[in-house]
Amino acid sequence: DEVLVVNHDGEFEGMEIEKVTYQELLTKQLPNGEKIPTLKEYLLEGMKQQKTKMILEFKPSGISVARSEKIGELVVKMVHELHAEDWVEYITFSYEGGLKAISTDPEAKVSYLTGDKSPSQLKGAGFYGFDYNFRILKMKPEWIQEARELGLITNSWTVNDPETMNWLLDQGIDQITTDEPELLLEILKSRN
Repeated sequence: DEVLVVNHDGEFEGMEIEKVTYQELLTKQLPNGEKIPTLKEYLLEGMKQQKTKMILEFKPSGISVARSEKIGELVVKMVHELHAEDWVEYITFSYEGGLKAISTDPEAKVSYLTGDKSPSQLKGAGFYGFDYNFRILKMKPEWIQEARELGLITNSWTVNDPETMNWLLDQGIDQITTDEPELLLEILKSRN
């Protein structure tokens, strides 16, 4: 039914999100008793503050590439409808969905997650950057410098150990996604 919702996984309380309607999703609750939030609700809440950038990951469709493209388009249109562009950057594992988001708004800051495209391929397609698993970057460390030379933003996920954090910082990574922000802050302070 094209109602965009916010959930980390493709399933919610035993329902495959892309195969049910929003009304069906409303029959279940989050553990805290709330309903699953819509993207619109999430964005409106995030826009009430000025400190935190919202990184909006839109998931690839398990149904079809065309549906992944539609999701990329709908997400960008929702952000525009709410005038939320200044708050939002996008990430996606769907290359085709990312391309559609970029064609919908060439100024959209879309980073690719899968790790199967080189920085030059991403730059040529209009991506803002990459957000690759650190294991990929350890196999292709030259991609960080290549991306930076092309003006792309570089990020790596999910890095929770100090050795990998330091290695990525040594390579010149722009951003690190971590479950251990205090550890990363300590490392950054010790390096300055």
